[in-house]
Amino acid sequence: MCVFLYLFGAKLVRAGAFSPDDAGRRIRRRLLGWGLAIGVPLNLLPLVPIGHPAFQLVAGLDRYIFAIILAVGYIGLVALFLEKGWLPWLQGRLEDIGKTALSCYMLQNVLGCALFYGWGLGLGRFEVGSLGTVAAWAAISAALALFAHLWLKHFPTGPFEMVWRRLSALAEPGRRT
Repeated sequence: MCVFLYLFGAKLVRAGAFSPDDAGRRIRRRLLGWGLAIGVPLNLLPLVPIGHPAFQLVAGLDRYIFAIILAVGYIGLVALFLEKGWLPWLQGRLEDIGKTALSCYMLQNVLGCALFYGWGLGLGRFEVGSLGTVAAWAAISAALALFAHLWLKHFPTGPFEMVWRRLSALAEPGRRT
């Protein structure tokens, strides 16, 4: 699936889906329309009761097919938000996270472990349900955004990105940091 998604992304880039011209906007609008119009109903199908015959049809497809279709709609939706300049504060926080992506990825795992494993709060021992899962996601996301924003006030990039850059420079003969 990863190879398919990579190749699909490369195809979108080559087709000009992310270019700022009218052709790129048309492609992104199609991604938005088709992705959400088809992806949302398909992703709701697993909510059909297990005994229903329609459930047998969708078992397993929701993760590997339906989620990809919905992701295409999300690509179009994010592009629309960026084009229109909606929620500039949120865009700024997402840019901060992008500049510290490796560090945020590492911190996300540490925070998730601290919330759910026994050495932390141990929430994994309890059935937190969908609402609890969304609340944990929102809390971790807010913590990452706050970390990235505060860190970037003092440094040009994240801590792991800085270490990565220094280690990469050491591997190149004759290059200094």
